[in-house]
Amino acid sequence: MKKVIVWKKAIVFLMILMMGCAGPQIKYSFDEYKVKEEENIIYPFDMAIIPFRDMRPMFEREELRGVLGYKIRDKGYTAAYKDYKGREVSYGVSSMIAEHFNHVKLFKKAEVLDPGSDLSISECLSLAREKDYRLVLTGDINHFYSEIERGFVDDLSMSPAPPVMLIPMIVTLPIVFLKKRLKKAWVELGNLELIDVTTGKTLWEGKSEAKMEKKTRGSTKDLYENVNETLFIAINKLIEEIKMLRPAINDL
Repeated sequence: MKKVIVWKKAIVFLMILMMGCAGPQIKYSFDEYKVKEEENIIYPFDMAIIPFRDMRPMFEREELRGVLGYKIRDKGYTAAYKDYKGREVSYGVSSMIAEHFNHVKLFKKAEVLDPGSDLSISECLSLAREKDYRLVLTGDINHFYSEIERGFVDDLSMSPAPPVMLIPMIVTLPIVFLKKRLKKAWVELGNLELIDVTTGKTLWEGKSEAKMEKKTRGSTKDLYENVNETLFIAINKLIEEIKMLRPAINDL
């Protein structure tokens, strides 16, 4: 039994090394997705993003199932967001929205306004008003999830006698990395509200959602990359929705 525990710990340790010291982040490259910067600012206002409320079901927050597991886990983001323990996903998603808004120059400036504690919408608007923001975006994270089909390596890690499996593992290793595995991801940002700080009026409300399902080669490290790719699509959809509000926002 002790040998099995040591074997499992060794695998987890190697997995952490593969992900890098800083750990995974809720972040994607604009160059990779060929997102061009706009020449001119679309809306000449400063806007604040209140960290989105984390409304995900408990299943999406749990530890990885099995040793190498099937899905992302919140603890995977601890190293990257150590100042936001327990709020890693909320802060990470909100920060990426602000970064994407700024990259495409959707507003003069977009920033995460983190009060450090739960505040009502009216309190958040008062805080935004004090800091001279004209617009506020609030919302919920209903789903932020990625999973991968169980593979040969996962089954091997659960073996009661790992050393005995070394020979077949070496023989079948090329097959492991050549085999395509089903990967899924789902991001849903709901109860979105774009609010005029001056009047308290809601200019737009809705949701933005993206799902991904594909069979590709790769490891469980791709879990975090897949959910980031899906988040990119969801935020892109949100930006397109806000761009359609030009008459209402330009008249502020």
